[in-house]
Amino acid sequence: MVVTDHHELPETLPDAAAVIHPRHPEGDYPFGGLSGAGVAFKVATALLEEVPQELLDLAAIGTVADLVPVVDENRVLVSLGLKILAQTDRLGLVNLMQGAGIDPSQLTEQSIGFGIAPRLNALGRLDDAAPAVELLTTLDDERASELAQLTEKQNKYRQQLVADISETALTQAQDADHRDHPALVITGEHWHEGVLGIVASKVVETMGKPTVVLNVNPDSNTAKGSGRSVAGFNLFEAFDGHRDLMVAFGGHAGAVGMTAKADQLTALQTAFDDAAETQHLTDQPKGQLNVAARLTADKVTMPLYEQLQLLAPFGTDNPVPLFAFDPETLQNVKAIGADGKHLKFKVEDNGQAVDAIDFGQGALAPVLASAPDQVKLLAQIDINVWQGRTNMQLMVKDIAVTGMVVEDKRTQQLHKTMFSEAGTYVFFNQRVYEQLRTQLPPTAVSIVVTAGQEISDQKINTLFLVDCPASIADLQRVLGHITADRIVAYFYLKQSHYLLGMPERAQYAKLFRFVKTHQNVDVGKRMAELAAYLKIDASQLVLMLQIFSELHFVTIENGQLTPIAQPANQKIETAPSYQSRQTQIETEKQLLYSESAVLKQLLTSFTADK
Repeated sequence: MVVTDHHELPETLPDAAAVIHPRHPEGDYPFGGLSGAGVAFKVATALLEEVPQELLDLAAIGTVADLVPVVDENRVLVSLGLKILAQTDRLGLVNLMQGAGIDPSQLTEQSIGFGIAPRLNALGRLDDAAPAVELLTTLDDERASELAQLTEKQNKYRQQLVADISETALTQAQDADHRDHPALVITGEHWHEGVLGIVASKVVETMGKPTVVLNVNPDSNTAKGSGRSVAGFNLFEAFDGHRDLMVAFGGHAGAVGMTAKADQLTALQTAFDDAAETQHLTDQPKGQLNVAARLTADKVTMPLYEQLQLLAPFGTDNPVPLFAFDPETLQNVKAIGADGKHLKFKVEDNGQAVDAIDFGQGALAPVLASAPDQVKLLAQIDINVWQGRTNMQLMVKDIAVTGMVVEDKRTQQLHKTMFSEAGTYVFFNQRVYEQLRTQLPPTAVSIVVTAGQEISDQKINTLFLVDCPASIADLQRVLGHITADRIVAYFYLKQSHYLLGMPERAQYAKLFRFVKTHQNVDVGKRMAELAAYLKIDASQLVLMLQIFSELHFVTIENGQLTPIAQPANQKIETAPSYQSRQTQIETEKQLLYSESAVLKQLLTSFTADK
């Protein structure tokens, strides 16, 4: 038996005829970062006593797929292998690339990492890897086509499996039994073990914690799966001293595979937590993206892209250069894809714009559209070739919105879709709240603002201003205590007092003459008739009667209107209802009928005053 490998070496090596490893303790090989495929390529070189150039394409695929450092000898293998792969006569790879939509003339290491490797891996992950070997070696064109189609089918099945298991795993990672652990052991039954490494990566990406994902088999009392780590945490060391809890174990600092004893999972989680403490996981700096330089959109050119390609192939330890952008504004922000999953927009500086795309971030489209001048991003410079045309494109890797985002969604109609998102919903009218309370999501928080009510200081993610307040002061009171990263302003109002305006002096005079000459008018039942007779809008008439009552021009008891003989001379403007209506009109003017930029500035100023 001859063993070739590149993973971490156990203390006791297998009793084999030979153990070939770039970091063998008895060896002195100058580069220890080879992948498993790289080691196999070196063995082939030794056996053939010459470099098998026809195998460089396979060495490149294995090197990129294994996520080993693309430096030193690995960089040479990938660089030369890409050239061979671009003109490969392997029928299986030709068919595979056609099915994946890969243009050999545009082949890069990303074509391997995101196109070729996942498809080849899908076969071995889901079933038997033998078809992958046959795909790479067959000389039969018809068989190559069949195998490529099988590979594409299995890859799509693998993608669906990963999506389904990841959803369950992420829910578990955030439940009460798991969320407080610094490192995660996620378990389930009937999970396909071949994709659990990918699932673990997705959990790590979302939760930021080292994660092991295991499929529990009650019949064999085992739990088999994979683990992935975060920067600064050695996953292999975390479990290497606890092999008594496992049936099989191996891997390296960033990734491990294991078969644990199903009745020892609690102990395994404890060991994982202890390792997090021993390795000071919580003290490790959060993952950071290195910035090559700061750029503006007008500097993103083809000559710059071509210069950057001299640094390729990229990969682990030789990452694609990332550039920071603080654009003047964004244009054409939209969610794209069948389900609106992805985000596309244009970055504009100095009168020039460049396309940008951010995969998986389609939900951010409304936020960015509402704050196009508050966005910062990190992106790599790329090209997009479509129908023979080549355009510059930014591949966004991180994005941030600076300051508070105000989304202007003012409306005269409320729809159920407006209340589908978790957040804090503020109502200024009790009646509106009662009508809508059943429409709010279960996780939503509701605040009904009443006079004299105390609002506790709090910081939240999203604040929904559902209806229009009666005064700006009420709104200031809310924003004076609630700090939000995002404000969504609906400011619904059934009837606009601003558009209706205040009653005219001639209308007051007409009403005054009427009440002086009429006794015991039943305004409770005959308001509409009276409004028609006086040719005054009914809602305006109600206000005028309230004012007359407050100024003691009339009395209204049980709906009966009676004039007061010789009332004191008072100005209409002194009545509380008049002043309240004036306040309401001014409030509506600022909140409902201002330009979006003015509204955003106003709401921002209320929060800045705190």
